[in-house]
Amino acid sequence: MTNGESGLSSLQRGILVCVLEWTAEYERRIAAIADNDRRAYVQREYEWTGVRWDTHPLGDASYSAADRVTLSKSLRRLEERSLIIRCNDISGANDGSPGIRMRADQPPPKRTLSVKLTDAGRLCAERLTMTQTVTVSHCDGKEAAS
Repeated sequence: MTNGESGLSSLQRGILVCVLEWTAEYERRIAAIADNDRRAYVQREYEWTGVRWDTHPLGDASYSAADRVTLSKSLRRLEERSLIIRCNDISGANDGSPGIRMRADQPPPKRTLSVKLTDAGRLCAERLTMTQTVTVSHCDGKEAAS
C-alpha cells in the first residue's frame, strides 16, 4: 500500500471505490449527451456538486443512527486526508455563505449530500481497484461479506 491507502478502514476504501465508480458513470453519461450546450451545462453541474452521497437514506430501516454516524465520520476522515471534498449544494457552506463548496479549505457542510474525489482521492481509488477486492453492498456504504 502507498501512503494514500495506508491507514484507511475497509469502509473508507469502499467509499472511495464507490465514488470512483459513480464518477465514471457520470462521465460516461455526460460524454453521451449529443447537444453541446446541454453537455457543457451537465459537466459544469457535476464539477460543482460531485456525485450524490446520502448518509441518511430515507425509508431504509437497516440503517441505524450508529451506521449514519460511522458513514459521516468516514467521509470526514477521508476529507481530512485530502481524498474527497464533501458538498451540500442545497444549504451551501457551514459558515452560512451561499454557493457550493469547491475546495477543501472552505468550511465543510453540516450535512453531506454529495462528494467529489480530489486528484489524490481518484489516484488512491484507482490503485485500490487494481490491487484489492473492495466490496460494498450496492455502493451504499454498508460493507458486505466478501
